[in-house]
Amino acid sequence: MKSDSPRETEGVREMLDFLAANSPYISHAVSGTEPVLWAPAADVYELDGRLYVLLEIAGMKSKDFRIQVKEGVLAVQGERRPPHHLKDRKYHAMEWYAGPFEKRVPLPDGFNLKEPASRYVDGVLEISFPARNEGKGS
Repeated sequence: MKSDSPRETEGVREMLDFLAANSPYISHAVSGTEPVLWAPAADVYELDGRLYVLLEIAGMKSKDFRIQVKEGVLAVQGERRPPHHLKDRKYHAMEWYAGPFEKRVPLPDGFNLKEPASRYVDGVLEISFPARNEGKGS
């Protein structure tokens, strides 16, 4: 039985607002202005004394990423726009994520997080950090 009473729909609205505010799948960009509804896939690994974080995020330019490390967590933000030539199509399915995104990656100890290097090639953003040199007190 369907009910349209304001009292019942208000409870549903409050619940949806709560879930959106507390969901691990929805975050808010640092500016806090726009919800972030998706995050690119990431790999994190060590190789030859460096820590690497790879993000699969095609369709961007390197200048479109905001990269920040704070309290041992790497945050990568940006916005992927759909290809402009696809605007007037009648979609039957669309699996291309577009819009604002944010990926947060906790980083392990033992690396100098103040000296990141990054590059964006063939749809993959690579961010790396050198091992911490314990002898220098880094």
